Parts: sequence; structure tokens; C-alpha cells
Amino acid sequence: MEREYVAFFDSGVGGLTLLSAFCRVYPATPALYFGDNEHAPYGARSEAEIRRFALAAFEEIARFPVRAAVVACNTVTAVCIGELRRRFSFPVIGVEPALRPAARAARGGRLLLLCTRATFASERVRKLLADCPSPVVVRCPSRLAAAVESHVSDLASLPVGEFLPPGRFAATVLGCTHYVWLRRAFAEVLGCPVFDGTEGTLRRLAAVAGLPPFELPVRGGEAEPHAVAGTGAGAEEIIPFVPHAEGKNGGSIGMADHRNERVDHSIGRADHPSQNTNKCSKNMAKMGENAPIFLGSSAKFDEIAFYTLQKEANICSYFLKCREMVEKNSKKT
Repeated sequence: MEREYVAFFDSGVGGLTLLSAFCRVYPATPALYFGDNEHAPYGARSEAEIRRFALAAFEEIARFPVRAAVVACNTVTAVCIGELRRRFSFPVIGVEPALRPAARAARGGRLLLLCTRATFASERVRKLLADCPSPVVVRCPSRLAAAVESHVSDLASLPVGEFLPPGRFAATVLGCTHYVWLRRAFAEVLGCPVFDGTEGTLRRLAAVAGLPPFELPVRGGEAEPHAVAGTGAGAEEIIPFVPHAEGKNGGSIGMADHRNERVDHSIGRADHPSQNTNKCSKNMAKMGENAPIFLGSSAKFDEIAFYTLQKEANICSYFLKCREMVEKNSKKT
């Protein structure tokens, strides 16, 4: 019998956090990941562009036998998940801001929603906001997703506070999977619980794909992650975006502009006969036949980023601390 894959799609590296969680709870289930890093970020693009890029990616995904697909991108979920469901025969699920569980935790306190402008402008998210029992401040830091893309190997260098509004909040909701790379950094800076939709998305995926129930593993004394995809919120006016100074990425693996990236598509092949992947394919084989397959023009980078995340080598993906503490923690693991 031909293997069936669970597919994940995102505009870049954001969905790797969801893929990583999936692989920890379902290590025997084959998965594939399409990151459209070439066109990232999607947040400031038009709906027509977002639809075109998402449909092209799903055409590539559909070349595989797919058990279910996850749109691991809040922007694409908000803009065109209905069209993807109509066009493709396999089940397609999306991600949404976890406003409902955040509101329960906040107990009437003010919420902060961090999302892209395209997500905020969508009818889908506007309805979620209108239904939320807690007041919500919405922040759309226009260059944050791009900053995560270009600093994914050195996220400790990002000045996270510059992307955030002033004030105190009872809870924060991450409405973009790129921002999940910085979840614990946001929690430290904001001093409040931070919610993302990872767990809720995985539970919906398990139900749709016929996978067994799971318990997320505990990492570093904290349940991983502490959020469920939920529903909506009555929003305050969006806080104006204040541009921040552009910084250098300090020699990290750069991804801000993949149009100029030269990717050798002849390097390596995955176990699907028509799919080119990156030079780590041979190393992946050592991890078993169910190692994820990475698709798209930036498959090489996405795979490296995924295994960095899996091994937890990049501690600064989760903690915005001084380099001395990063090195100290790395020696313990």
C-alpha cells in the first residue's frame, strides 16, 4: 500500500513549529512540508497573490498521496482556506488565533493579538474578534515575520520589545505561526501567558486524519505548548505600527529575499520519485523512513531549520537571553 502523508504548508518557516510538534507526537506518521519562503512573508500581500501562491503550493502537495493537509499559516487560513477545501479531495484544516482559551485565562482582562495585516483584515478573523468576551488590542508588526525568516538561526539577536505595543496585558495571542518561534521571548518581555494554536490544530488534525489521541510531551517543566486554537474577540482599534531600525543578521542563515537565493535542485532526492530535496537527505535516512520530506525552492533551508528546532539546539528560538545563558543551557542538554 502506498504511504499517505500528512502535509503542512506555510509561507515560510512558521509552520515548522507545528510540524515539529506533530513529529514528536506522531513519529511513525510520514509528513511533508512546503514552505513558500520565496514569497515570504504573506502578511502584506494582496488576497489575489496569497491565493495564487497557496494554490500553486497545494498543486505540488497534491502530487503525493495525502491523508490530510494543514494550512499552517494564519494569513492563508483567513484568506482562502475555503477555496483550498473545494479544490482538493483530501481534508484541509487551518489555524486560527487562540482567542477563546486566552480569554478564559485572562478572566476579563485585556488581550493582545499579534497578527499580520492580511489576517486582521480578513472577514474570518474579524468575526472571531467580534465574538470574543474580552477586550483585544491588535498589533500588526509588519516586519516581524520577515525578521523571523532572516534570523531563524539567531533569534536572540531580535529586539522583540520593539515589535510590541506599550501597556500591560492579561494574555497574548500569536496570530501568525512565524511568531511562535518567539513565544517564550514574548512571554518574558510581556510578563503574561502567551497562546498559540498548535495544540488545537493538532487535535483537529488527529480527528480528521484518523490518528490516535495524544498527550503533548513536557519540555523544560512546561507543557508543550499551552494553547488551543479558538475563537474570537471584540477588538479595540489597531495600534499604529511604529517602524523599527533594520538590523544586520550577524552572519546568520539569511532568508529575507529568496528571489536571489541560488538553490541547487539536483542535490539529493527524497523517497518520492519526483521530489527533489536538499543535501541532508542522506542524513535524514538515518532517522528512519518517516523523516519529513521538504518541498519548495527553499526546502534545504527549511530542513535545516526544522532539525535545529527538533534538537532544541537553538535555545534562543524560545528564550531571549544573553549569549552566556544560551551557552550555559546548551551545555546542559
